[in-house]
Amino acid sequence: READVVLRHKFPDARYRLADDVLRYGATDAPSVAFPAGAVGAYDGALSPALFEAVRASLAPDGDFWPSHAYDDEASGFFSYVHSLDDGTPTVVVRAARALRKAFRKSVPAIAEATGIEWWTHRRPHGAGHQLHFDSADEGAGADGPQHPLCSVVLYLSEARLGGPTLVTTQESGATTMPRRGCACLVPPAPNRAACFRGDLLHAVLPGRGAAPGGPDARRVTLMISFWRRPHATAARQSPPVAAMRFPEAPPSVATPHAPDAWAAPFYAA
Repeated sequence: READVVLRHKFPDARYRLADDVLRYGATDAPSVAFPAGAVGAYDGALSPALFEAVRASLAPDGDFWPSHAYDDEASGFFSYVHSLDDGTPTVVVRAARALRKAFRKSVPAIAEATGIEWWTHRRPHGAGHQLHFDSADEGAGADGPQHPLCSVVLYLSEARLGGPTLVTTQESGATTMPRRGCACLVPPAPNRAACFRGDLLHAVLPGRGAAPGGPDARRVTLMISFWRRPHATAARQSPPVAAMRFPEAPPSVATPHAPDAWAAPFYAA
């Protein structure tokens, strides 16, 4: 009740909030939800063990990727990288995307049409969530309105139960009504678990409940990959980083660890 008072004061025009059963996930049995055919899918062991470990090493919580992108700087905004799935010298992320495209082609058939990907990643404390949103190119700023991917995949890189589950709803972009009951599913985090959902579905991340597995300094690391019919990179890598950047093309030399793009070396692991 106290939280409701605070929320009404902070957001006086808000009419809806997440239901208690959602925020208290795990405390009650979740009802079954009927998603449209081809809208969602999830798998454990989504990548081969070797490929999963290569992806996890490239985005290690204490690795060079995060400071090289000023991830913890409050002034930093959203940033992402774009690739063709036909890259001749693929990074571990492109290799993972190819494997995920194959894994989900039956449960979410639209993924088979993809020739390009955009990916981004997060490293967040156990109690941090992420607001409800739709995935879109340039964060929905297109002149013709939001352009959504064919589908998006969330790959969990951290230990089980670190951070809250991903909430995927049946709410479609452009819909004129809002479903209120039996309209979402939860995907709890676990290593090498992947969830795929159609690109026009509203989704979020819930805050983790209880004590953080691994202690207060532990971080929930996730890799998000959106699949597109065509790649749409618009900018070379820059500082501060921005959306839809081109990834460094050649593997950086291990002999020059202080080169500007040395952080990218683990992404080209064999």
